[in-house]
Amino acid sequence: MKTTSEVFTNTSDMEEQQEQCATGVVIDEFGLIEDILRRVPIKSLVRLQFVSKQWRSLISDPAFLRRHASATGISVLWKHARISRSPRQFGHHDNFSLCTIDGNGEHGFLSLDSMNRPDVTFKPAIFGSCNGLLLIRSAESEFALWNPFTKSSRRITGFCPDMLRNAKILSGLAYDRASEDYKAVVVLFPDKGRGGAHPLIFSYRRNSWTNSDTGGFPLPYWPSGAFSSGPTVNGCPHWVVTDSVFDDSKLLVCFDAVKEDLK
Repeated sequence: MKTTSEVFTNTSDMEEQQEQCATGVVIDEFGLIEDILRRVPIKSLVRLQFVSKQWRSLISDPAFLRRHASATGISVLWKHARISRSPRQFGHHDNFSLCTIDGNGEHGFLSLDSMNRPDVTFKPAIFGSCNGLLLIRSAESEFALWNPFTKSSRRITGFCPDMLRNAKILSGLAYDRASEDYKAVVVLFPDKGRGGAHPLIFSYRRNSWTNSDTGGFPLPYWPSGAFSSGPTVNGCPHWVVTDSVFDDSKLLVCFDAVKEDLK
């Protein structure tokens, strides 16, 4: 038989739960909601973020996005341009969008104009992608980590735009599984091969840039082009490089997100 105090305690708990449900707050005591949302297709997930503030916070969390990408098999994401065929604008590719293909072979397009960034008024440059997140850069060389599906973004400050001038660039977005941290990687190579590579790394968790430069990387890598945004595999961006400025032999290198070096 329940005591009077137990009855009032249970009644109080029920009233609290009813009040939370009335305000749109749902307690996910056993992680059931997150487990279900991880299996929801991305198009439905975009709509579900408006159910409550708690759901939007969960869906916008980079850690949840990584688990969702792993569960749904989102594997391909690239920038797509529709070339105009009108006489005045033939070859003009102004309508940029993102094309995605999931593990089931289904694809879709998302306009880059849908960014929830009033300060960005043009098509941003993509410097890397990982687990559905994009590392983008504006005309003012400002970096941001952007979720194209929830349209949320986080500005990355502290980068000097002048460092991008007269330099060849390797860039990518990495994921450190050990610390569950996303890292933006920008490796700068001085013009005409003078000096070593200068790797700059931004930690999402620490919210700061670090310079891993120790006189250049051990091997004299050189980008195969002026700019290369490497694809990310298992959390590590990969690039095709050469041994030196004048060598045509190709090498495949990747950025180790845990040790923060090239290998």
